[in-house]
Amino acid sequence: MFVFYLFFFLLSFWIIPILSFFIPHRISQLRDPRFDLRITAPTHTGLQYFCSVLYGIVYPAFYFLSVRTRATLGDWSLGVGTNRPWTIILGAVCMTWLAAHLLEGIFRLGAPRYRRNFADLLIGALGIFLLARFHFRVLVASVASTYIKTPDAVLGFASSPVGSWILGVCYPQVCFAATMSVYLFAFLESLRPRYAPPKKLPWRLAISLASAAMSFLFLPFWLSIPRVTHTEALRLIQKNQHDILQMSRAQNLDPKLIAGIIYVAHTRDRPRFTGGPLEQICSRFWRIQTGSPGPPVAPPADVSAGLCQMRPRTALQTLAPIWHSIPCIRLSASQLYLEQKQVNAQITQEFFLKQQRYNHQQLLDIIDYPIRANSMAELLLNPRSNLAMAVLMLSSLRDQWERHLYPIDDRPEILATLYNIGYERSNPHANPQPNDFGRRVLKFMNSEECKTLFDEDKITTPVQTAGE
Repeated sequence: MFVFYLFFFLLSFWIIPILSFFIPHRISQLRDPRFDLRITAPTHTGLQYFCSVLYGIVYPAFYFLSVRTRATLGDWSLGVGTNRPWTIILGAVCMTWLAAHLLEGIFRLGAPRYRRNFADLLIGALGIFLLARFHFRVLVASVASTYIKTPDAVLGFASSPVGSWILGVCYPQVCFAATMSVYLFAFLESLRPRYAPPKKLPWRLAISLASAAMSFLFLPFWLSIPRVTHTEALRLIQKNQHDILQMSRAQNLDPKLIAGIIYVAHTRDRPRFTGGPLEQICSRFWRIQTGSPGPPVAPPADVSAGLCQMRPRTALQTLAPIWHSIPCIRLSASQLYLEQKQVNAQITQEFFLKQQRYNHQQLLDIIDYPIRANSMAELLLNPRSNLAMAVLMLSSLRDQWERHLYPIDDRPEILATLYNIGYERSNPHANPQPNDFGRRVLKFMNSEECKTLFDEDKITTPVQTAGE
């Protein structure tokens, strides 16, 4: 994690020296009508293309395709409602407009030109509005939580007062400061009267290519727009209602929490038409030899799959501490030690302590079948084994926080958040806050549909713990 944060920290703050060249160049270009006659004009043109492509198209595309409509990016809060489908669609329009100008300039063998016409003025202003809205909402959200919620971020620097503001407040703003400058100067240039343009401009070709390029770039987003519907998600929960009740009771978990995770994971994140085929393709590459000296490695595409939408890497982290307990697996002490290092040491310890408190042998038997069948894909795609691993993961996260004297038994939104962000970022502290996933899970748990499916009368039977 340290290398990940350090890389993005340096990548984003490298924007500052680049802007120190780009901003004076654009100001000089706007002030001097004969700027193109300067001997350094080709260098300035190259800088303008570089910043426009990287910060005007690549950065926003990465942001839209990774965040989509969520309210977080990694450990940074972006504010609830900052990202909506309409902001992504309008952002794609602005990026297409910018790409068309860049292509037109390339065809003309010159710098891109923004002219005083309705399209340039309107779309330029739209880009500034979207970015200003983003900066304001992210600033409000980041000031509200001025620290990075990760235990190993930059060697503890994030926990200091200065580090909290630099990484928690300034960093998200710097990331898109260059994007704002690209669209701001494009809009300012469109306000100025320019010299008469050449008679023949390749706009038709430029706009066609830009539209095709942006459509291809956003293809994963377009394909994922239709999510699993509310009715389909409820039907999926009803179909697995018995197993949800049985397995959650085995670990003293609220079955409504499991149902909420299934509902939100499907209605918020799982594409309706492409989700199933993608899970099948990626999961089929995951194989295991039961006679191998250790657990399998995750497939190259770490795609969430199955009933509870669990990633292969998360499945391995859930199985590693209990790998020796699965009936068809027998490992030596040294091999078990290496496996335990794959997850947080505290969580590993709590798995073994939990075995003395809860009877999860039934869950291990369910997990044992697909492993014995030499199919890790079946482990994820089979609803019962996928559900068993999700229950074990939630139980271990709950016990981790309890042993650190921060019980979250009555905070299902926090447990759902931890399930969503994974073991690596489960850092027990006194004031945990739910993310968008956790808030949606809690909302579904309080809905009439969920209460009807999991009425309290159905789960009043006491849970038998190990040894009773």
